[in-house]
Order: sequence, then structure tokens, then C-alpha cells
Amino acid sequence: MTRLFVRDTGMSFDHWRTQVRLRAALPLLAEGQPVSRVAHSVGYATASAFLAAFRRTVGTTPKRYLLKVDFDLRHADRSDPGNAIT
Repeated sequence: MTRLFVRDTGMSFDHWRTQVRLRAALPLLAEGQPVSRVAHSVGYATASAFLAAFRRTVGTTPKRYLLKVDFDLRHADRSDPGNAIT
């Protein structure tokens, strides 16, 4: 089963699960929910375990990540249709 999962997804189950959890966490964090609540909501036992996984996967903290995303969205080149936000 492990080999089939890797073959079909291109990643281990643990890596896939982390990606799914973090993707589910982003909208909750963007709403301003506390990290501890988000961590528990997406299946982490502690906020510190969630923060460690986030930092290991994304390379920064959730707060810094969201600040960068917000900055990038606010400063997107509106004249380039490839950057249009609808």
C-alpha cells in the first residue's frame, strides 16, 4: 500500500497528510483564529507541533507567511492580466 501511495501521489503518506493539514489551516489562520485552535482543528496535539510542521514545510511562521501573502496580493501588478485577482 505504501508503494502504491507513493506511486500515485509522488509523496509519502506522512508528507501528504502534512500538506493536507497545512492547507486546511491557512483559511483558519487568515480568519485570525488562534494558532492553538487551528492546530487542534487540523489534527495536531499541540500548537508547538503545528508550528514546527509549518516552519519545516513552509520555511517560516504562519504569521510571517500570511503577512507576505497579504503584501503580495496588495502589491500585485494590476496591469498584468496574469496577476489579476478575481
